[in-house]
Amino acid sequence: MLPPNSTPRPRMPSVARFHWCACALLGLALAGSGSRDAQAQPLRGPQDRCAEVVASGPIPYRGTTLLETADIKTPEIRRINALISARCYDEAAAAISDYQSKAPQDYQIEFVVNRLIWLTQGAEAAQEAVTGSLATHPDFASVKVLQASLYLEQERYDDARGLLDDIAKAIPNDLWLMIDRMKIELHDGPKPDMAARLKDMLKNAQFPPSARELAGRSLERLTGSESEIRKSIYRDMLTFESATPFSMKAVNLARELVIRSNNPDESIAFLEPTMADPRAAARKEELNQLLAVAYLQKAATINAAPTSGSAALIARSVGLVEPLTMYRALAHVPNGLKLRALIIDRIDPKQLPRGI
Repeated sequence: MLPPNSTPRPRMPSVARFHWCACALLGLALAGSGSRDAQAQPLRGPQDRCAEVVASGPIPYRGTTLLETADIKTPEIRRINALISARCYDEAAAAISDYQSKAPQDYQIEFVVNRLIWLTQGAEAAQEAVTGSLATHPDFASVKVLQASLYLEQERYDDARGLLDDIAKAIPNDLWLMIDRMKIELHDGPKPDMAARLKDMLKNAQFPPSARELAGRSLERLTGSESEIRKSIYRDMLTFESATPFSMKAVNLARELVIRSNNPDESIAFLEPTMADPRAAARKEELNQLLAVAYLQKAATINAAPTSGSAALIARSVGLVEPLTMYRALAHVPNGLKLRALIIDRIDPKQLPRGI
């Protein structure tokens, strides 16, 4: 990591300096800072999952063949890039350090260092690192793609467009060149086939997880006004590991099923097996609450008031979430008043808050 308030350096961060960056990353994970899900789920992926990560190969896509980091041929660097995409950040840091010790003159390692800095330290630090790399290696195409991506994050669309046109002369079939151009198209006004292109990318397992997740998010913004479309996107997102942990993806689908669709059968069919998945543990409390609501929704379809037909479902619900807590939560659920009637007899009237 580049030190605070330093000027851009036209050199690669040293091995010792990068070790410090990796240690800082692990400290952030343990402290629970960073993304919303970081408090419950560490950045490091399970060792067995990370050990299986391999670099992406050629990607057939709509009549062409794409390649991630098309100008980087070294297998070790390409696998490090895949580790970063798989959220195996400390494994990537260790692999970077090992490779630097074996090939200290290979400047292409700067690409993965700069990318890891962006993901763990933010865009400002990444911009400083990228500026330093391009000062020494101005024709390093993959780092130029990183620069274009930073331009897009800064909403400097004209700068990104011009740089991408220049990059296309060197690596016309680069994956992220294509994706950054799609981002610009989404900003300027998508062509009629944009949704189909994004859907193909999301469903294609040969794309790296980071690209598939970006496609899913973009597709949701573009076409996600209908619940069935959103559910399809969320289900596809659950099929691969990416920067968004499984637990958060499960919550996204569960909210869609329980809160927006109000479909208890579909909700229960998804949530019951999901709760048994250890990857869902980071969001267990929220998923439990959603499953408890789904049980009440199902009970309400049997009878609006507690009866023998709905008693078992109500018991399951209050077994997951304390009745008063559920009573409060139902204020934010469609038909919440109807569902409250199913559990109100399980709450001491003195405990009921006023105005709820």
